[in-house]
Amino acid sequence: MTRVTKYCSGKAPDVGGGAHNKFIKNVYPNGVGIDFYPQEGADFVHHDATYLPFEDSSFDTVTLIAVGGHIPMHLRKKEFKEFARVLK
Repeated sequence: MTRVTKYCSGKAPDVGGGAHNKFIKNVYPNGVGIDFYPQEGADFVHHDATYLPFEDSSFDTVTLIAVGGHIPMHLRKKEFKEFARVLK
């Protein structure tokens, strides 16, 4: 986790982090856990990564640790556009 968090700045959601959410927040206090299922450390549970419930430019960094391979191919472009939308 420290390998990732050393590149974070400002408010940073970890999308789909599962159990990683709580570890990220221990290392990086401005981390926000977003997951698709209730998990310890998830600040938000949201089932659709093609639309995140945040305003444009809400975050300084977005992390997806070992998540890319779990995104179905037909949703990847939409989801990554959404991650870009919430970045400053």
